[in-house]
Amino acid sequence: MNFRAAFAVALLAALPATLPAQAAPRRAGGFSLAAGVGAGSTSFSCDACVSQRDDGVGAVLRLGVNASSHLTLAAEASGWRADYDALRGTGKARVGLAQLVLQWYPSASAGAFVKAGGGVAAIRDELTLNDVGSVTVSTRNPAFVVGAGWEVGLGRHWAVVPFADLNVVSKGDQTVNDAETGERLGATLLHAGVAIRVR
Repeated sequence: MNFRAAFAVALLAALPATLPAQAAPRRAGGFSLAAGVGAGSTSFSCDACVSQRDDGVGAVLRLGVNASSHLTLAAEASGWRADYDALRGTGKARVGLAQLVLQWYPSASAGAFVKAGGGVAAIRDELTLNDVGSVTVSTRNPAFVVGAGWEVGLGRHWAVVPFADLNVVSKGDQTVNDAETGERLGATLLHAGVAIRVR
């Protein structure tokens, strides 16, 4: 599934949001758990490379507690992966993120929300080059996320959640086969998908 297809699926999943849903109201102190998958499109930026966008698969897991009927504080883990072929060989790119996010619901009774937060990200690119052999490029840097979604109630405690996130991984020192290179690596990740939320 490519990024455009995942975005279309998320839009289709949001259509039932125009119908009334019998979801339990958000209350302060209430917990929620969400897990979802989708497609991600990542652009890597580094001192010694030409930036290009690669499509892959993304996933997210989020545990939240309601500070109020309008605000949820959550710990979020997400990841992206892509396998690719190039003229010089093959590669496996991975991005993992651990972040704290705030979700704000403009309406206490509706499911639409926006979110923002930050944390840390790890980038790992495992290359098998025809003329060199195995090469692993990695870095761990601060990351920031903004996003939006819509919780479509499936009952009092369950919801399907179409979402779209933008993660920005700041540039940091990279290593090649665990050796410092003096160069920096970062990434920008677009992730669209559908999650299931229970509370």
